[in-house]
Amino acid sequence: MIWLLEYILRQIPCGIHDWQKFIKPEHLVELMEKQGFVDFDIKGFNVLGETISENLQAYLYYQRNKNFRITISDNTSLMYIGKAVKAEMPS
Repeated sequence: MIWLLEYILRQIPCGIHDWQKFIKPEHLVELMEKQGFVDFDIKGFNVLGETISENLQAYLYYQRNKNFRITISDNTSLMYIGKAVKAEMPS
């Protein structure tokens, strides 16, 4: 995904991502729990699909429309988005 967006589509500056700074969703949830967040909803965020055919279709769609069709799923292996609620502090 990064390679495609940085080097092929040029949608983001080349080299902007540092693999050492990536965080897995499970680790993010742990960190947020320590800060008092609850009610997590983490989902996979997919821009290009999961198969070569879906990748090609997504690329052709992008070429025609200059935007992506985004899908949300339970697969967080590529990209993810989420939300949580900050728990109220006891008074």
